[in-house]
Amino acid sequence: MVALRQAVVVVEGFIIGLFVLFLTMNLLDLSYAWHAQSCLVDRSSGCYPWGTEGPVAGRWAYASKRNYLVLSVFDSMVSCAALVSALILPQGKRIFALLVGAALICVSGFFLPLII
Repeated sequence: MVALRQAVVVVEGFIIGLFVLFLTMNLLDLSYAWHAQSCLVDRSSGCYPWGTEGPVAGRWAYASKRNYLVLSVFDSMVSCAALVSALILPQGKRIFALLVGAALICVSGFFLPLII
């Protein structure tokens, strides 16, 4: 039983590390994408591939700048909520909040197009 608790703590730490990394990358990319122009308008080095070009042509998140920013903000909010819940909840219940946060991020690309 003690080994199982230690395994859960290790998994929690790993997931928290992934959330911190994901949140950092997402916030850096969000600040860059906020000011970027579409590559269809401006073919400079600071353009973003929104619209129907490149390997992500059929994805909802890349259909427009608005969709991309909405998905990025939503994923950032879920990451922050998961990290805060990991700080607030007791050790045995953190894993559930972290897994729910990871699941929300994974399925956000499927249910956000239905809402927005």
